[in-house]
Amino acid sequence: MIVGARVGDTLPLEVGGFLLQVWNKILDLILPPVCPACKTHHQEAHRFCGPCWQTFSFIGEPACSCCGFPFEYSVAEQSLCAGCLAVKPHFNWVQSAVRYDGVARDAILRLKHGQHTHVAPAMAALMLPGLLRRQVETTRLIVVPVPLHTVRLRQRRYNQSHLLAKPIARRLDVPCKPAVLVRHRNTESQGSFGRKQRFRNVAGAFTVPSERQTDISGHSILLVDDVYTTGATLSACAKALVKAGAVEVGAVTFARAIGVRQSGTGT
Repeated sequence: MIVGARVGDTLPLEVGGFLLQVWNKILDLILPPVCPACKTHHQEAHRFCGPCWQTFSFIGEPACSCCGFPFEYSVAEQSLCAGCLAVKPHFNWVQSAVRYDGVARDAILRLKHGQHTHVAPAMAALMLPGLLRRQVETTRLIVVPVPLHTVRLRQRRYNQSHLLAKPIARRLDVPCKPAVLVRHRNTESQGSFGRKQRFRNVAGAFTVPSERQTDISGHSILLVDDVYTTGATLSACAKALVKAGAVEVGAVTFARAIGVRQSGTGT
């Protein structure tokens, strides 16, 4: 094993996701911090370096008040995009940090498919400022990662959305409860689907187990996922959570794909 290797570079795929994260933390202690994107050394652990940070296309105002789609011109407050006007999603709002391109796209693909779990804390750090600006009410807030089906979870050995959700929950000082939402149907990968296909693919795929409904009832939910494409997955998750008694469902994602046929990933 190469002493200087980062997580996912040399460890075999059969190593469990938990051990993968433990090994990553050990390396953080014995090796100088590096940028999780370009691997250059810099001052802070779990942070993108300056040159990589400057390549991100951050998403701010003006944007759709529901799905967060960025507008190219100023609009009135609480304006909705054409998609949300046509079909209102089941979630109340979504906050995405950056556009799904360049370094952001590479980071997501490495996290999801390359066993590079060390990228997650740096991604979560970029997701937090938008949430803090939004001043999300945390009194009865629960953070819930978008779940993987058990088949895919066994293949990947970790849920990338859970890795993003944990540091966000810690920063907001609220509980993270991954078990309250279950993907009971192993849906097809959304990567090559158009908008309508994506919504059909995940319709009814999520549920709140009956023994977990008391955890949801009367609470606000913050869903966490890696990338937003059409909102089909987040809307299906929100529908199940509202049915179980959630009073509001917001969501935060690291990236936002502008267009529904972005290759490689997307929900």
